Amino acid sequence: MLIGSALTFRLKQVSNRLENISRMKVNDPTQWRSVRKDYNRLTELCQTVNKRLSAIVIVCFLTNLYFLLIQLFLSLGKMDNFVEKIYFYMSFLLIIMRIVGVCILGGEVYEEWKNLSFFLNCVVTSAYNEEVERMTCHVVSWELSLSGKNYFKISRGLILKIAGAIVTYELVLIQFYKNVIEQ
Repeated sequence: MLIGSALTFRLKQVSNRLENISRMKVNDPTQWRSVRKDYNRLTELCQTVNKRLSAIVIVCFLTNLYFLLIQLFLSLGKMDNFVEKIYFYMSFLLIIMRIVGVCILGGEVYEEWKNLSFFLNCVVTSAYNEEVERMTCHVVSWELSLSGKNYFKISRGLILKIAGAIVTYELVLIQFYKNVIEQ
């Protein structure tokens, strides 16, 4: 979550510079080249982060999903003790907060990348030059986001995909283990 926040902060800096240059209708190629080089460095940093940490991202999501599904399955049985109920609700809430936090903070990188591409598309014709074209091609051709070994990219929409998967797995578990639930 911290790495996603740091990458988002840097992307916001580049995005703010791009917005200011675009708004002032600057046609100087050296300023555009400077912004493009900064963006290239961020792209390389994001690639390095994805190479080094994508296995950890997958393990994090898998363990969160595993414990969430186990919690939901065990909650289908009777909870006689008040302490069990408190434990269930607290642990369930913490797991959901972890999943949502990782998706939102990691997804901000992707959201900021979309803002950056929007600002590039809003460059006026008088400020458009070769450096703007090169940066536009780079931004459009490579999507900037954190991922889990390129199996999935972390975005805000991932929360809904996870929720759909949880509902599906829970329905399957309910169908196969009706006798366990009835006890």
